[in-house]
Amino acid sequence: MWLKAFFLAPLFALAAFFGFHSGVGLPHGTPYAVGPSVACTQEAMECPDGTWVGRSGPNCEFVCPVGAASTTSTTPHTPVPTKPQPVSGVHLVSLSPNSGAVGTQITIGGSGFTNDNIIHFGGGAVGNVISGNGKTLSFTVPSSIGPYCKPGTMCPMYMMEVTPRAYDVYVENESGTSNTMQFTVTGAGALQ
Repeated sequence: MWLKAFFLAPLFALAAFFGFHSGVGLPHGTPYAVGPSVACTQEAMECPDGTWVGRSGPNCEFVCPVGAASTTSTTPHTPVPTKPQPVSGVHLVSLSPNSGAVGTQITIGGSGFTNDNIIHFGGGAVGNVISGNGKTLSFTVPSSIGPYCKPGTMCPMYMMEVTPRAYDVYVENESGTSNTMQFTVTGAGALQ
């Protein structure tokens, strides 16, 4: 009998130790120790200024660029597209047409466009769009769209299907961010 207790006591002690340190019951986003390392529950976070950052440091921290409203966070963050406030000489005047199916070519009229524009469409973006005259940009409504990731930044890899509904459209370039207009997708079109 004492021999059985002699072998089972260390086994129960180990089970209690590993169960206690497993992180079970901790809220999502809380780092917990697994041996000498830390396990994190989130890979990337969108900063208030729209950039994406990866984890840094030993405690699953995210450090946003200087000038962002919040610089460090260990809380989970779900990216939610938001309308930017215009802060530049980039300005949208028209979308032609302002509705159509997937595959429709849209011409954006305005001012302040450059040879390296990002067209934001709903929660996604089309990057490196060139304006030949600074007054117009053209792009085709895609069947799916993902985020635009600036070179050197961490980026989530997801695609969103473009479905019939209204989408916010705005332009961003080195001169700043434009006002927002809406384009309504009316159907699947030929690209689906």
